[in-house]
Amino acid sequence: MKKSLLNPFFLWPFALVLSSLMLVVPAYSQQVFDANFANIDFLAANKVHKVGTNGSAAGNITLYTNVITIGSQQIDCIVTTVSISGGTFTLPGSAAGGTIPFDYSSSTGTGMSANLDRYFAPTFSWDVAGGSCKFLFQFILGGSYNNTTNTGTNVILQNVYLNTYDIDGNGGTNSNQYNDFGEFNSAQLLTGTGSNIIVSYSAATGLTRFRSSTNANTTAVTADANRIRIIYTTVSHFEIVVGGANGAAYYFLDIGQGPVWTTTPTTLSVPVLDLNTGTTGIDNTGSFCKDPVSITAGATNLTGTVGTISAIDFVFERATILNGTQEMFIPNSPASSTDTIKLGFTSNSTQNFTLSSVTYNVAKIAGGTGVDTIRITPTSGTFTTAQVEAMLDAMKYYNGRVPASSGTRNFEITVLEGAYKSVPAVFAASFGCPPLNISGNVYNDADGMTDNQIDGTGSNGGGTYINLVSAAGYVLSSKAIAADGTF
Repeated sequence: MKKSLLNPFFLWPFALVLSSLMLVVPAYSQQVFDANFANIDFLAANKVHKVGTNGSAAGNITLYTNVITIGSQQIDCIVTTVSISGGTFTLPGSAAGGTIPFDYSSSTGTGMSANLDRYFAPTFSWDVAGGSCKFLFQFILGGSYNNTTNTGTNVILQNVYLNTYDIDGNGGTNSNQYNDFGEFNSAQLLTGTGSNIIVSYSAATGLTRFRSSTNANTTAVTADANRIRIIYTTVSHFEIVVGGANGAAYYFLDIGQGPVWTTTPTTLSVPVLDLNTGTTGIDNTGSFCKDPVSITAGATNLTGTVGTISAIDFVFERATILNGTQEMFIPNSPASSTDTIKLGFTSNSTQNFTLSSVTYNVAKIAGGTGVDTIRITPTSGTFTTAQVEAMLDAMKYYNGRVPASSGTRNFEITVLEGAYKSVPAVFAASFGCPPLNISGNVYNDADGMTDNQIDGTGSNGGGTYINLVSAAGYVLSSKAIAADGTF
Protein backbone atom coordinates (compact mmCIF):
# COMPACT_ATOMS: atom_id res chain seq x y z
CA MET A 1 0.00 0.00 0.00
CA LYS A 2 1.33 3.44 -0.93
CA LYS A 3 1.26 6.07 1.77
CA SER A 4 -0.67 9.28 1.07
CA LEU A 5 -0.41 12.55 2.87
CA LEU A 6 -3.46 14.78 3.03
CA ASN A 7 -2.40 18.34 3.74
CA PRO A 8 -2.91 19.67 6.36
CA PHE A 9 -4.08 16.45 8.05
CA PHE A 10 -2.65 12.91 7.96
CA LEU A 11 -5.84 10.83 7.48
CA TRP A 12 -6.71 7.52 5.91
CA PRO A 13 -8.88 6.90 3.95
CA PHE A 14 -9.20 10.65 3.33
CA ALA A 15 -11.58 11.30 6.25
CA LEU A 16 -12.39 14.62 7.85
CA VAL A 17 -14.57 14.64 10.95
CA LEU A 18 -17.19 17.33 11.54
CA SER A 19 -19.43 17.82 14.55
CA SER A 20 -23.15 17.26 14.12
CA LEU A 21 -25.32 20.14 12.95
CA MET A 22 -29.03 19.97 13.75
CA LEU A 23 -31.50 22.70 12.90
CA VAL A 24 -35.05 22.69 14.24
CA VAL A 25 -37.79 24.49 12.35
CA PRO A 26 -41.53 24.76 13.11
CA ALA A 27 -43.76 22.30 11.22
CA TYR A 28 -46.71 24.65 10.97
CA SER A 29 -47.32 28.40 10.88
CA GLN A 30 -51.12 28.40 10.86
CA GLN A 31 -52.93 30.78 13.20
CA VAL A 32 -54.62 29.06 16.14
CA PHE A 33 -58.02 29.99 17.59
CA ASP A 34 -59.79 28.50 20.61
CA ALA A 35 -63.37 27.62 19.64
CA ASN A 36 -64.06 26.61 23.25
CA PHE A 37 -66.66 24.06 22.07
CA ALA A 38 -68.94 26.83 20.76
CA ASN A 39 -71.37 26.29 17.89
CA ILE A 40 -70.04 26.35 14.33
CA ASP A 41 -72.90 27.15 11.96
CA PHE A 42 -73.50 26.02 8.37
CA LEU A 43 -76.33 28.38 7.48
CA ALA A 44 -78.05 28.29 4.10
CA ALA A 45 -77.82 32.09 3.91
CA ASN A 46 -74.02 31.92 4.22
CA LYS A 47 -73.54 29.15 1.64
CA VAL A 48 -71.85 29.90 -1.70
CA HIS A 49 -71.22 27.19 -4.30
CA LYS A 50 -67.76 27.93 -5.72
CA VAL A 51 -67.26 24.87 -7.92
CA GLY A 52 -70.45 23.25 -9.22
CA THR A 53 -73.96 24.57 -8.76
CA ASN A 54 -75.31 22.62 -5.82
CA GLY A 55 -72.54 20.63 -4.09
CA SER A 56 -73.93 17.30 -5.25
CA ALA A 57 -71.16 16.11 -7.56
CA ALA A 58 -67.66 14.84 -6.81
CA GLY A 59 -65.23 17.74 -6.93
CA ASN A 60 -67.83 20.38 -6.02
CA ILE A 61 -66.59 23.02 -3.58
CA THR A 62 -68.89 25.01 -1.30
CA LEU A 63 -67.89 27.94 0.92
CA TYR A 64 -69.65 28.71 4.19
CA THR A 65 -68.81 32.19 5.46
CA ASN A 66 -68.62 33.26 9.10
CA VAL A 67 -69.26 29.81 10.56
CA ILE A 68 -67.91 31.14 13.87
CA THR A 69 -66.42 34.38 15.17
CA ILE A 70 -63.65 33.98 17.74
CA GLY A 71 -62.78 37.29 19.34
CA SER A 72 -63.02 39.61 16.38
CA GLN A 73 -61.87 37.04 13.82
CA GLN A 74 -64.42 35.46 11.51
CA ILE A 75 -63.76 31.90 10.38
CA ASP A 76 -65.00 30.42 7.11
CA CYS A 77 -65.21 26.76 6.09
CA ILE A 78 -64.65 25.13 2.71
CA VAL A 79 -66.65 21.92 2.19
CA THR A 80 -65.51 19.71 -0.68
CA THR A 81 -67.62 16.85 -1.98
CA VAL A 82 -64.71 14.48 -2.50
CA SER A 83 -66.53 11.45 -3.88
CA ILE A 84 -69.93 9.79 -4.13
CA SER A 85 -70.78 6.28 -5.28
CA GLY A 86 -73.72 3.89 -5.06
CA GLY A 87 -76.36 6.55 -4.60
CA THR A 88 -77.49 10.13 -5.19
CA PHE A 89 -78.18 13.26 -3.20
CA THR A 90 -81.97 13.16 -2.78
CA LEU A 91 -84.37 15.43 -0.89
CA PRO A 92 -86.56 13.81 1.78
CA GLY A 93 -90.25 13.38 1.16
CA SER A 94 -92.36 16.49 1.80
CA ALA A 95 -89.22 18.63 1.54
CA ALA A 96 -89.58 22.35 2.16
CA GLY A 97 -89.37 24.63 -0.85
CA GLY A 98 -86.00 26.15 -1.70
CA THR A 99 -83.98 23.38 -0.03
CA ILE A 100 -81.27 21.18 -1.56
CA PRO A 101 -80.11 17.69 -0.53
CA PHE A 102 -76.43 18.70 -0.27
CA ASP A 103 -77.32 20.47 2.99
CA TYR A 104 -81.00 20.20 3.84
CA SER A 105 -81.95 23.29 5.87
CA SER A 106 -85.59 22.72 6.85
CA SER A 107 -86.62 21.44 10.28
CA THR A 108 -88.93 18.73 8.94
CA GLY A 109 -89.36 16.17 6.18
CA THR A 110 -90.62 12.62 5.84
CA GLY A 111 -88.98 10.43 8.47
CA MET A 112 -87.26 13.22 10.42
CA SER A 113 -87.83 15.99 12.94
CA ALA A 114 -85.80 18.61 14.81
CA ASN A 115 -83.27 19.34 12.05
CA LEU A 116 -81.69 22.82 12.33
CA ASP A 117 -80.44 25.10 9.58
CA ARG A 118 -77.08 25.40 11.36
CA TYR A 119 -76.45 21.66 11.01
CA PHE A 120 -74.67 20.31 7.95
CA ALA A 121 -77.39 17.88 6.85
CA PRO A 122 -76.93 16.01 3.55
CA THR A 123 -79.71 13.64 2.47
CA PHE A 124 -79.34 10.69 0.10
CA SER A 125 -80.95 7.71 -1.53
CA TRP A 126 -78.57 4.73 -1.52
CA ASP A 127 -78.58 1.82 -3.94
CA VAL A 128 -79.70 -1.58 -2.67
CA ALA A 129 -76.08 -2.75 -2.67
CA GLY A 130 -74.99 0.32 -0.73
CA GLY A 131 -73.16 3.56 -1.31
CA SER A 132 -71.19 6.32 0.37
CA CYS A 133 -70.11 9.94 0.10
CA LYS A 134 -66.94 11.58 1.40
CA PHE A 135 -66.71 15.24 2.47
CA LEU A 136 -63.67 17.31 3.39
CA PHE A 137 -64.06 20.30 5.73
CA GLN A 138 -61.28 22.92 5.84
CA PHE A 139 -61.37 25.91 8.21
CA ILE A 140 -59.88 29.17 6.85
CA LEU A 141 -59.56 32.80 7.87
CA GLY A 142 -62.72 34.73 7.11
CA GLY A 143 -62.53 36.46 3.74
CA SER A 144 -59.38 34.63 2.63
CA TYR A 145 -60.99 32.37 0.00
CA ASN A 146 -59.26 32.63 -3.38
CA ASN A 147 -61.61 32.11 -6.33
CA THR A 148 -58.73 31.13 -8.61
CA THR A 149 -57.11 28.46 -6.43
CA ASN A 150 -60.29 27.56 -4.48
CA THR A 151 -58.26 27.64 -1.27
CA GLY A 152 -57.89 29.99 1.67
CA THR A 153 -55.58 30.73 4.58
CA ASN A 154 -55.84 27.60 6.72
CA VAL A 155 -56.32 27.98 10.46
CA ILE A 156 -56.29 25.62 13.43
CA LEU A 157 -59.24 25.50 15.82
CA GLN A 158 -58.85 24.23 19.37
CA ASN A 159 -61.52 22.49 21.45
CA VAL A 160 -64.15 21.44 18.94
CA TYR A 161 -67.11 19.09 19.43
CA LEU A 162 -68.68 17.40 16.40
CA ASN A 163 -71.99 15.64 16.98
CA THR A 164 -73.42 13.30 14.39
CA TYR A 165 -77.05 12.38 14.93
CA ASP A 166 -79.63 9.91 13.66
CA ILE A 167 -77.35 7.00 12.77
CA ASP A 168 -80.20 4.56 12.20
CA GLY A 169 -81.97 2.96 9.20
CA ASN A 170 -85.07 3.45 7.10
CA GLY A 171 -86.74 0.11 7.86
CA GLY A 172 -85.39 -1.56 4.73
CA THR A 173 -83.08 -4.56 4.70
CA ASN A 174 -79.43 -3.58 5.35
CA SER A 175 -80.33 0.12 5.45
CA ASN A 176 -78.13 0.60 8.53
CA GLN A 177 -76.36 3.95 8.20
CA TYR A 178 -72.78 4.73 9.19
CA ASN A 179 -70.39 7.64 9.66
CA ASP A 180 -66.60 7.31 9.34
CA PHE A 181 -64.34 9.77 11.19
CA GLY A 182 -60.60 10.09 11.72
CA GLU A 183 -57.89 12.23 13.33
CA PHE A 184 -59.97 12.86 16.47
CA ASN A 185 -58.85 12.69 20.10
CA SER A 186 -61.83 10.94 21.69
CA ALA A 187 -65.44 9.98 21.06
CA GLN A 188 -68.55 9.87 23.24
CA LEU A 189 -71.50 7.52 22.71
CA LEU A 190 -73.72 5.14 24.60
CA THR A 191 -72.33 1.64 24.98
CA GLY A 192 -74.13 -1.53 26.00
CA THR A 193 -77.85 -1.35 26.75
CA GLY A 194 -79.55 1.55 25.01
CA SER A 195 -76.95 1.98 22.27
CA ASN A 196 -77.63 1.45 18.58
CA ILE A 197 -74.01 2.05 17.49
CA ILE A 198 -71.32 -0.50 16.60
CA VAL A 199 -67.73 0.80 16.40
CA SER A 200 -65.13 -0.73 14.07
CA TYR A 201 -62.16 0.25 11.91
CA SER A 202 -62.77 0.61 8.17
CA ALA A 203 -59.73 -0.50 6.21
CA ALA A 204 -61.42 0.82 3.06
CA THR A 205 -61.50 4.43 4.28
CA GLY A 206 -58.76 4.31 6.93
CA LEU A 207 -61.23 5.81 9.41
CA THR A 208 -63.19 4.72 12.48
CA ARG A 209 -66.69 3.55 11.51
CA PHE A 210 -69.75 4.19 13.67
CA ARG A 211 -72.56 2.03 12.22
CA SER A 212 -76.15 1.57 13.28
CA SER A 213 -76.88 -1.85 14.76
CA THR A 214 -80.48 -1.60 13.58
CA ASN A 215 -82.23 -0.85 10.30
CA ALA A 216 -85.19 0.74 12.12
CA ASN A 217 -85.88 4.44 11.67
CA THR A 218 -85.85 6.90 14.56
CA THR A 219 -87.61 10.20 13.84
CA ALA A 220 -86.05 12.02 16.84
CA VAL A 221 -82.85 13.34 15.24
CA THR A 222 -80.84 13.83 18.44
CA ALA A 223 -81.79 10.61 20.27
CA ASP A 224 -78.93 9.34 22.48
CA ALA A 225 -79.00 5.82 21.04
CA ASN A 226 -78.07 7.04 17.55
CA ARG A 227 -75.67 9.84 18.48
CA ILE A 228 -71.88 10.14 18.49
CA ARG A 229 -69.91 13.14 19.74
CA ILE A 230 -66.37 13.49 18.39
CA ILE A 231 -63.82 15.60 20.31
CA TYR A 232 -60.98 17.41 18.55
CA THR A 233 -58.30 18.97 20.74
CA THR A 234 -57.07 20.74 17.60
CA VAL A 235 -58.42 20.57 14.06
CA SER A 236 -57.69 22.39 10.82
CA HIS A 237 -59.54 20.01 8.53
CA PHE A 238 -61.43 16.76 8.85
CA GLU A 239 -62.94 14.13 6.57
CA ILE A 240 -66.20 12.32 7.06
CA VAL A 241 -67.64 9.44 5.06
CA VAL A 242 -71.40 8.85 5.28
CA GLY A 243 -72.95 5.68 3.92
CA GLY A 244 -75.73 3.15 3.97
CA ALA A 245 -77.86 1.02 1.66
CA ASN A 246 -81.33 0.45 0.27
CA GLY A 247 -83.08 3.80 0.12
CA ALA A 248 -83.38 7.07 2.01
CA ALA A 249 -80.73 8.13 4.52
CA TYR A 250 -80.34 11.45 6.33
CA TYR A 251 -77.23 12.70 8.17
CA PHE A 252 -76.97 15.57 10.65
CA LEU A 253 -73.62 17.08 11.68
CA ASP A 254 -73.77 19.55 14.55
CA ILE A 255 -70.45 21.19 15.41
CA GLY A 256 -70.91 22.41 18.96
CA GLN A 257 -72.00 21.18 22.40
CA GLY A 258 -75.25 19.68 21.20
CA PRO A 259 -78.15 18.91 23.55
CA VAL A 260 -77.57 17.51 27.01
CA TRP A 261 -77.35 13.72 26.94
CA THR A 262 -80.29 11.94 28.56
CA THR A 263 -77.94 9.13 29.63
CA THR A 264 -74.27 9.77 30.44
CA PRO A 265 -72.20 8.56 27.48
CA THR A 266 -68.98 6.56 27.55
CA THR A 267 -65.83 8.42 26.49
CA LEU A 268 -63.53 6.35 24.27
CA SER A 269 -59.97 7.62 23.80
CA VAL A 270 -57.62 7.02 20.90
CA PRO A 271 -53.86 6.38 21.10
CA VAL A 272 -51.76 9.53 21.45
CA LEU A 273 -48.50 9.71 19.50
CA ASP A 274 -46.25 12.67 20.34
CA LEU A 275 -42.99 12.55 18.40
CA ASN A 276 -41.37 15.29 20.49
CA THR A 277 -42.54 15.53 24.09
CA GLY A 278 -40.27 18.51 24.71
CA THR A 279 -42.17 20.87 22.40
CA THR A 280 -45.73 22.09 21.94
CA GLY A 281 -47.80 19.88 19.67
CA ILE A 282 -47.18 16.30 18.55
CA ASP A 283 -44.80 16.76 15.61
CA ASN A 284 -41.02 16.57 15.33
CA THR A 285 -38.62 18.19 12.90
CA GLY A 286 -35.07 17.37 11.98
CA SER A 287 -32.66 19.02 9.60
CA PHE A 288 -29.85 16.66 8.71
CA CYS A 289 -26.48 17.23 7.15
CA LYS A 290 -24.73 13.92 7.73
CA ASP A 291 -25.74 11.29 10.28
CA PRO A 292 -29.15 9.57 10.50
CA VAL A 293 -31.84 11.60 12.28
CA SER A 294 -34.10 10.11 14.98
CA ILE A 295 -37.81 10.52 14.33
CA THR A 296 -38.63 10.89 18.04
CA ALA A 297 -37.37 13.11 20.84
CA GLY A 298 -38.12 13.07 24.55
CA ALA A 299 -39.47 10.24 26.67
CA THR A 300 -42.69 8.22 26.36
CA ASN A 301 -43.87 9.21 22.90
CA LEU A 302 -46.85 6.82 22.86
CA THR A 303 -49.62 6.99 25.47
CA GLY A 304 -53.33 6.25 25.77
CA THR A 305 -53.05 2.64 24.60
CA VAL A 306 -53.96 -0.66 26.22
CA GLY A 307 -51.13 -2.57 24.58
CA THR A 308 -52.96 -4.13 21.62
CA ILE A 309 -51.53 -2.18 18.67
CA SER A 310 -52.08 -3.72 15.25
CA ALA A 311 -50.30 -1.33 12.86
CA ILE A 312 -48.05 1.71 12.56
CA ASP A 313 -48.24 3.69 9.31
CA PHE A 314 -45.74 6.10 7.76
CA VAL A 315 -47.51 8.03 4.96
CA PHE A 316 -45.73 10.41 2.58
CA GLU A 317 -45.90 11.96 -0.87
CA ARG A 318 -43.71 10.12 -3.36
CA ALA A 319 -42.78 13.35 -5.15
CA THR A 320 -41.00 14.64 -2.02
CA ILE A 321 -38.52 11.73 -2.01
CA LEU A 322 -36.05 13.55 -4.23
CA ASN A 323 -33.16 11.08 -3.92
CA GLY A 324 -35.04 7.85 -4.48
CA THR A 325 -33.67 4.73 -2.84
CA GLN A 326 -30.79 6.71 -1.33
CA GLU A 327 -33.36 7.89 1.22
CA MET A 328 -34.30 5.36 3.87
CA PHE A 329 -35.45 4.56 7.38
CA ILE A 330 -32.94 2.68 9.53
CA PRO A 331 -34.58 0.73 12.38
CA ASN A 332 -31.28 -0.55 13.80
CA SER A 333 -28.05 1.30 14.41
CA PRO A 334 -25.88 0.10 12.82
CA ALA A 335 -28.33 -1.52 10.42
CA SER A 336 -27.85 -4.57 8.29
CA SER A 337 -28.74 -4.17 4.63
CA THR A 338 -31.86 -6.28 5.12
CA ASP A 339 -33.11 -4.01 7.90
CA THR A 340 -32.84 -0.78 5.91
CA ILE A 341 -36.25 0.39 4.67
CA LYS A 342 -35.50 2.17 1.42
CA LEU A 343 -37.83 4.87 0.13
CA GLY A 344 -38.37 5.81 -3.50
CA PHE A 345 -40.25 2.57 -4.22
CA THR A 346 -42.82 2.39 -7.03
CA SER A 347 -44.29 -1.06 -6.40
CA ASN A 348 -45.49 -3.05 -3.41
CA SER A 349 -43.07 -5.23 -1.47
CA THR A 350 -42.48 -6.69 2.00
CA GLN A 351 -39.56 -7.21 4.36
CA ASN A 352 -38.96 -7.45 8.10
CA PHE A 353 -36.50 -6.50 10.82
CA THR A 354 -35.90 -7.53 14.41
CA LEU A 355 -35.46 -5.42 17.54
CA SER A 356 -34.92 -7.03 20.96
CA SER A 357 -36.12 -10.39 19.62
CA VAL A 358 -39.36 -8.85 18.30
CA THR A 359 -40.03 -9.21 14.56
CA TYR A 360 -41.58 -6.24 12.79
CA ASN A 361 -43.13 -6.91 9.38
CA VAL A 362 -42.86 -4.08 6.85
CA ALA A 363 -45.22 -3.60 3.89
CA LYS A 364 -44.31 -0.97 1.31
CA ILE A 365 -47.53 0.19 -0.35
CA ALA A 366 -47.21 2.28 -3.51
CA GLY A 367 -50.33 4.42 -3.68
CA GLY A 368 -51.95 5.05 -7.04
CA THR A 369 -52.35 8.76 -6.21
CA GLY A 370 -48.66 9.27 -5.46
CA VAL A 371 -49.15 8.94 -1.71
CA ASP A 372 -47.17 5.95 -0.40
CA THR A 373 -47.34 4.05 2.87
CA ILE A 374 -44.91 2.04 4.96
CA ARG A 375 -47.01 -0.18 7.24
CA ILE A 376 -45.41 -2.01 10.16
CA THR A 377 -47.34 -4.92 11.67
CA PRO A 378 -46.64 -7.84 14.04
CA THR A 379 -46.08 -11.37 12.78
CA SER A 380 -49.15 -12.41 14.75
CA GLY A 381 -51.45 -10.87 17.32
CA THR A 382 -50.62 -7.31 18.34
CA PHE A 383 -47.72 -5.19 19.56
CA THR A 384 -47.42 -4.04 23.14
CA THR A 385 -47.05 -0.33 23.82
CA ALA A 386 -43.43 -0.88 24.86
CA GLN A 387 -42.62 -2.68 21.60
CA VAL A 388 -43.97 0.18 19.49
CA GLU A 389 -42.22 2.78 21.65
CA ALA A 390 -38.92 0.90 21.25
CA MET A 391 -39.35 0.67 17.49
CA LEU A 392 -40.17 4.37 17.07
CA ASP A 393 -37.25 5.40 19.29
CA ALA A 394 -34.88 3.22 17.25
CA MET A 395 -36.13 4.44 13.85
CA LYS A 396 -33.94 6.97 12.02
CA TYR A 397 -34.18 8.75 8.69
CA TYR A 398 -31.05 8.80 6.51
CA ASN A 399 -30.19 10.19 3.09
CA GLY A 400 -27.08 8.75 1.44
CA ARG A 401 -27.00 11.22 -1.44
CA VAL A 402 -23.95 13.55 -1.44
CA PRO A 403 -25.16 16.23 -1.27
CA ALA A 404 -28.79 15.47 -0.54
CA SER A 405 -31.38 17.38 -2.56
CA SER A 406 -32.85 20.31 -0.67
CA GLY A 407 -36.49 20.03 0.37
CA THR A 408 -38.63 18.84 3.26
CA ARG A 409 -39.91 15.28 3.51
CA ASN A 410 -43.06 15.08 5.65
CA PHE A 411 -43.98 11.69 7.09
CA GLU A 412 -47.39 11.35 8.76
CA ILE A 413 -47.13 8.64 11.40
CA THR A 414 -50.16 6.97 12.99
CA VAL A 415 -50.77 4.11 15.41
CA LEU A 416 -53.83 1.85 15.06
CA GLU A 417 -55.29 0.09 18.09
CA GLY A 418 -58.62 -1.67 17.70
CA ALA A 419 -61.07 0.67 15.97
CA TYR A 420 -59.09 3.81 16.73
CA LYS A 421 -56.18 5.45 14.94
CA SER A 422 -54.05 8.17 16.52
CA VAL A 423 -54.03 11.71 15.17
CA PRO A 424 -51.23 11.84 12.57
CA ALA A 425 -47.95 13.14 13.99
CA VAL A 426 -45.63 14.60 11.38
CA PHE A 427 -41.90 13.97 11.22
CA ALA A 428 -40.42 16.61 8.90
CA ALA A 429 -36.92 15.84 7.62
CA SER A 430 -35.03 18.39 5.58
CA PHE A 431 -31.50 18.87 4.28
CA GLY A 432 -30.02 21.75 6.25
CA CYS A 433 -26.25 21.71 5.73
CA PRO A 434 -24.30 24.77 4.68
CA PRO A 435 -22.05 24.19 1.65
CA LEU A 436 -19.06 22.06 2.59
CA ASN A 437 -15.96 23.55 1.00
CA ILE A 438 -12.97 21.24 1.28
CA SER A 439 -9.70 21.94 -0.43
CA GLY A 440 -6.06 20.98 -0.19
CA ASN A 441 -3.45 18.77 -1.83
CA VAL A 442 -2.68 15.07 -1.90
CA TYR A 443 1.04 14.23 -2.16
CA ASN A 444 2.20 10.81 -3.29
CA ASP A 445 5.89 9.89 -2.93
CA ALA A 446 5.81 6.64 -4.97
CA ASP A 447 7.83 8.17 -7.80
CA GLY A 448 9.26 11.07 -5.85
CA MET A 449 6.80 13.37 -7.67
CA THR A 450 9.22 13.40 -10.64
CA ASP A 451 6.29 14.13 -12.93
CA ASN A 452 4.50 16.40 -10.45
CA GLN A 453 1.43 14.18 -10.75
CA ILE A 454 -0.28 11.63 -8.54
CA ASP A 455 -1.25 8.21 -9.91
CA GLY A 456 -3.48 8.51 -12.95
CA THR A 457 -3.49 10.48 -16.15
CA GLY A 458 -2.59 14.06 -16.81
CA SER A 459 -6.25 15.09 -16.65
CA ASN A 460 -7.31 13.49 -13.38
CA GLY A 461 -6.14 11.35 -10.55
CA GLY A 462 -7.36 8.14 -12.10
CA GLY A 463 -10.84 8.46 -10.62
CA THR A 464 -9.47 9.28 -7.17
CA TYR A 465 -11.73 11.27 -4.84
CA ILE A 466 -11.35 12.97 -1.49
CA ASN A 467 -14.24 12.20 0.88
CA LEU A 468 -15.40 14.22 3.88
CA VAL A 469 -16.68 11.65 6.35
CA SER A 470 -18.52 12.05 9.65
CA ALA A 471 -17.39 10.44 12.87
CA ALA A 472 -20.09 7.81 12.31
CA GLY A 473 -18.64 6.92 8.91
CA TYR A 474 -21.21 8.64 6.67
CA VAL A 475 -19.95 10.54 3.61
CA LEU A 476 -20.70 14.27 3.83
CA SER A 477 -19.06 15.52 0.67
CA SER A 478 -16.96 14.13 -2.13
CA LYS A 479 -14.58 15.93 -4.49
CA ALA A 480 -12.47 14.71 -7.40
CA ILE A 481 -8.68 14.99 -7.01
CA ALA A 482 -6.96 16.66 -9.94
CA ALA A 483 -3.81 15.23 -11.51
CA ASP A 484 -1.61 17.72 -9.66
CA GLY A 485 -3.05 16.53 -6.33
CA THR A 486 -5.29 19.52 -5.69
CA PHE A 487 -8.91 19.22 -4.71
